Amino acid sequence: MPVYSHSRISCFEQCPLKFKFAYIDKLEPEIKDTIEAFLGCRVHEALEKLYADLKFQKLLSEDELIDFYNNIWDDEWHDEIGFVREYSAENYKQMGENYLRQYYKNNYPFDQSKTVGLETNFQVPIDTNKEINFHIKIDRLSIDKEGVYEIHDYKTGNSLPIDDDFENDRQLTLYAYGVKNLYPDASSVRLVWHYLAFDKEIVKEKEENEIEKARLQALEKIKEIENCYEFPARESKLCSWCGFQRNCPRFKHLYENDKSRMEGGKLVERYYELSEEIRIKQKELEKIKEDLANYAEEQGVENVYGETVRAFVRKYPSTKFPNRNDPRREEFVECVKQSDFWDRIATVDHYELTKLLNNGVIKAPELEKFITRGYNSRVYIKKR
Repeated sequence: MPVYSHSRISCFEQCPLKFKFAYIDKLEPEIKDTIEAFLGCRVHEALEKLYADLKFQKLLSEDELIDFYNNIWDDEWHDEIGFVREYSAENYKQMGENYLRQYYKNNYPFDQSKTVGLETNFQVPIDTNKEINFHIKIDRLSIDKEGVYEIHDYKTGNSLPIDDDFENDRQLTLYAYGVKNLYPDASSVRLVWHYLAFDKEIVKEKEENEIEKARLQALEKIKEIENCYEFPARESKLCSWCGFQRNCPRFKHLYENDKSRMEGGKLVERYYELSEEIRIKQKELEKIKEDLANYAEEQGVENVYGETVRAFVRKYPSTKFPNRNDPRREEFVECVKQSDFWDRIATVDHYELTKLLNNGVIKAPELEKFITRGYNSRVYIKKR
């Protein structure tokens, strides 16, 4: 039975190729740990220790908590931790200590709720046929004094989402789905995000229809993954933290030997130079074309003569319809569909059909006899 998690689905959404490397090919990432991930793990472990001891009625002092954090930081530290930003390990270590001290002061004596589970490892079926399980990994699950279950999630990142992100959250909403399945008395589940870098706590409660919507959306994404047979790279700012750059066609050229890298580098630099020359010439050409058209209209002529060449200047009617981004598009399309000439202009959108087939959204084996498979090459240039 396949088991999916929020991180697994998010990995596919972030980059299908990274998903393939990690979950299908099971490659070992070159960067096994980033300093941001290392910091997050150590802070989570310290908070887990705090609440684990509380379950046995032992309350750590603030200094004891920090000592534990510093000790596990030193014990777990290794030289393969990757840095993207130009800040030292000691800088990150101090950040984690500050987060923990502030959290301790805000929540002491930690009697707001009783801890049920720490770093949970539950699995619940996410589909009605019980063929796909979803992994429920909660930082801390607790019950408050009114019997409300609370899902606590600790964040050590330096970005604070907007309210819409919490309203549309999938991770903790699906964890709420899991808690309701595992604990029949969980009639109400509260979601609590602790943004430690901002000393901020975000609290939301999800209605049943919101939880069901999140389940169905996750299941739809899982089905897309299960039916996927092509895993293209998807470049984003997150690539800087990716441990599979050496395997990725978007970055592997950086890791080739000097001779090969130089050969490709020369080609791309020359391509860029020529592209810039053409772009500038094209801009100049468009300006001259506009000036010629204006000149011909002003003079009332259709041919303009030079010493060796002449230009033919003609005006033709131009018709434009609302595109996909135009708010009138839907009304326009419906109007055309209702017209007498719809059957004469309706056509198959090859691009959209290809995208649906390649992404596994639709299956149409009856079309295979019409399909010629191959590849087109395109080259895009931009400054690094």
